[in-house]
Amino acid sequence: MIIKIDSEKIARMIRGGLFPIACAYSRKMRADRGLLRRRGYFVRRRAELLAYFSLLTSGGLINVRCSLTYYRFLS
Repeated sequence: MIIKIDSEKIARMIRGGLFPIACAYSRKMRADRGLLRRRGYFVRRRAELLAYFSLLTSGGLINVRCSLTYYRFLS
C-alpha cells in the first residue's frame, strides 16, 4: 500500500516538473563536479571559522590582531 502511494506521488511530481531527471555525467565532468563539491566544503568551513573568530573578537573574549587580508572585511 505504501509503495503504491509513493509511486503515485513520484509520478505526480514527474508530470508536474518537480522531480529532477537524473543524467550520467562524463568522466571529465564527474571529476570537475567532485572538485567543486570539495571546494564548496572548504568555502563553508572557512565561513564558519571566520564567523566564529568574529564572534570571539567582537564579544571581547580575545584580543587578536589578524593579519589575514580577507578578515578585515568582516570588521
